[in-house]
Amino acid sequence: MNDLKKRWRKTGFGESLAEEKLREEFDANIEKVYEKQKALAQKVVDVKEALIKEAEKTSLSDDFKKATEKMTSLMDQWKVSGNAGKKTDDELWERFNAARQKFYDRKHANWENRTVQFENAKKVKEDLIEKAKSLQDSEEWQKTSAKYKELMNLMMIYGMHLMKLVKNSMRNVMNSMKNYMQNMTKNMQKNKL
Repeated sequence: MNDLKKRWRKTGFGESLAEEKLREEFDANIEKVYEKQKALAQKVVDVKEALIKEAEKTSLSDDFKKATEKMTSLMDQWKVSGNAGKKTDDELWERFNAARQKFYDRKHANWENRTVQFENAKKVKEDLIEKAKSLQDSEEWQKTSAKYKELMNLMMIYGMHLMKLVKNSMRNVMNSMKNYMQNMTKNMQKNKL
């Protein structure tokens, strides 16, 4: 746009009525382009505002698997949403990224909490194993049998819980690694620009 304006000015102009009409026509066309750019930038802002709203909503989810997938999808949409101007884009990005960061902080805290639960369940299970070992030489068959039944029930409870914790912990680690790699790739691409 600026290049066209400079070239127009360099051509020089006269004081004729025809020259003035040409200048008015040129200015009107330039104004139409600016209006289209503004409208397009507003559409980009509207799309990004909707993505921010969705990211803020998703950041509160406790279904970390689905929410991680949603955040990844939102990020993909953000990347192709267009440009609304550096200042506006920077402001919108800060809000979008704050919602993402809030979610990933919550997800990380959940993962740490699950790790603690896993360790606690492991200790309980190890204690149960020790109790079972202490009963192995008992000759009080009826009492020992009842205690083993009790230990087996407890082991089943903690064993299932332990298995769920392991699966969830592994899933969280894989999702965290995936997000880290995506962010690293994005930052590398951003730095190339």
